[in-house]
Amino acid sequence: GFGVSASMPFYVVYAKTELGVTEEMAGVYIWAMTLGGAVASVVWGYLNDSRGPRAVLRGTTALLIATPLLALSIPAVVSVVARPMPAVGVALPYLFGLVFVAIGSSILVFVAIGSSINALWFGATNYLFDLAGDEDRPRYIGVFHLCTLPATLGAIIIGWLLEHVSFAAVFLLVASCGAGALLSSLRMPKSSEQG
Repeated sequence: GFGVSASMPFYVVYAKTELGVTEEMAGVYIWAMTLGGAVASVVWGYLNDSRGPRAVLRGTTALLIATPLLALSIPAVVSVVARPMPAVGVALPYLFGLVFVAIGSSILVFVAIGSSINALWFGATNYLFDLAGDEDRPRYIGVFHLCTLPATLGAIIIGWLLEHVSFAAVFLLVASCGAGALLSSLRMPKSSEQG
């Protein structure tokens, strides 16, 4: 979840500094994120039951790619459409809420915000538990936690990057990380639940 979880605080900063969105919209964005998580939890649960945790990981990884691309494309599309129809420009702060719907759908809103768990965590741990035998599970989970270190440091890394490059460059980097994760997921073996 490096892409979305590490960059999540910066989407609000981007909206305020680059798009001129008011601080009051933060409440709307939290609402959008919560709604996205609530709806997505049903979808991810069904997908996990019907296709297995590997499908959940792939779906949430696809959203890791979509989220930063939405953050860049929504303002660009609104700008183009607002030229002949200026009233559309007023909708930008609300349309940007789709970014937070995608965040909520992929991260499922952390416990601090709501009562759901992280969809990536859900998919990854279910996949590992299913893939590993009883004897190997502690080792698999230990390696998994070690591999999450970049995500833990992600917000610091992104904050540092934003001092040197643009939001667009950082968001494209986040989307690239998501694309790399999606490509890696294509090589994941099927778990026993997937037959």
